[in-house]
Amino acid sequence: MSLLAGRTALVTGGANGIGRAIVERLAAEGAVVAAVDVEPVPGLGGSVHGVQWDLARTEMLDDLVAEAEAAVGPLDILVNNAGVFEAALAVDLTLDSYRRVLDVNLHAPVFLASRAARGMCERGYGRIVNITSIHGRFGEETALAYDKLPLRRFAMPEEIAEHVAWLACERNTYVTGQVLTVDGGVTVTF
Repeated sequence: MSLLAGRTALVTGGANGIGRAIVERLAAEGAVVAAVDVEPVPGLGGSVHGVQWDLARTEMLDDLVAEAEAAVGPLDILVNNAGVFEAALAVDLTLDSYRRVLDVNLHAPVFLASRAARGMCERGYGRIVNITSIHGRFGEETALAYDKLPLRRFAMPEEIAEHVAWLACERNTYVTGQVLTVDGGVTVTF
């Protein structure tokens, strides 16, 4: 039996990279997925519905959830994966870029979780997975240095998607409120 048969999900940043791998994995496990991205979402099969949306429009997130639920049904799973990064030194930071990063990387996940959790609580089932960079815990001047990766490579998107699928399934009955660091050992180098 598939891990997520009969479940519905909303995945942000679903057009490419890790987000796309998560969308594909959740769909392969039986979920019907609303894949949200600021870019057009490529066709990923009948159980994936692309929703083009700019998460920086925080005041419109209720509308996003409504659109996603109209496409896939009441949400069982929310994966906050989208993130923006603007490489700049602190002295070169602009207010617009700072606000955009906060809107997409912080405000959207918080308010999407708040909105999705209402229905999840009513139905008695829900999983919310937040994907972040290790830069949330460890800073770099402008970006992650490649030579600090003990495994000498970035994670494959499918490797992250594997963990998300398990966290979102019913077999995960006890892992909640945790930080699961899937980083190839980077954090042990700090």
